[in-house]
Amino acid sequence: TIAERDMVQFEDLMRRSTHEGIGRFFRMLISLGSFRFIMRNVPTMWRRIRRGMGKVEVRFEDEDRVAIVAYSEFPYFDDPLYRALTLGSLRGMAEVAAGEDVELSVDASGPDHLTVRARRS
Repeated sequence: TIAERDMVQFEDLMRRSTHEGIGRFFRMLISLGSFRFIMRNVPTMWRRIRRGMGKVEVRFEDEDRVAIVAYSEFPYFDDPLYRALTLGSLRGMAEVAAGEDVELSVDASGPDHLTVRARRS
């Protein structure tokens, strides 16, 4: 499978799948919101999708151009595929919200946590 060959390709596949999965109506609604509004609501979306384990917190820096998304208490982040899936879907959603490319970097990761910095271009 693609995931066994290249994690970068797998993450990009997840990003593109997120773009495709966001229907036209929802894409229009997201594009009406700001980058800050959409990123601020990542914890709400996470709770709806991932019932049970895990917490998500978001804070902002650099006049809201940077969102720091901190996932914790979720025991699957030691799986490289799950990290790539999370990064790809977060990037896809952030790009739709920002209307531009978004740079992601991992600030910290471990078996049960992942902290991602999303920076608007």
